[in-house]
Amino acid sequence: MWSPPLERDRNGVITGYRVRYGVATEDAVVASVPASDRSYVVVNLRKWTTYRIAVLAHTEFGDGPFSETVTVSTGEDGKTSIS
Repeated sequence: MWSPPLERDRNGVITGYRVRYGVATEDAVVASVPASDRSYVVVNLRKWTTYRIAVLAHTEFGDGPFSETVTVSTGEDGKTSIS
């Protein structure tokens, strides 16, 4: 889940978001999310694996910067913890 950027930091109307996620040693996946959504569910995660996730907002003028990266680790039970 995330919050949209402050209005003063936007370069126009937000038309969507991009969520970048993946294992640090592999290529990241980038998923497009509609502007009306404020969350994204990553599925099929591996057990005992650390993932890195970041989000950006985009407008008709282009992409904004990615957020700070969040680290999420899965355990044996498939649950995650965010650090």
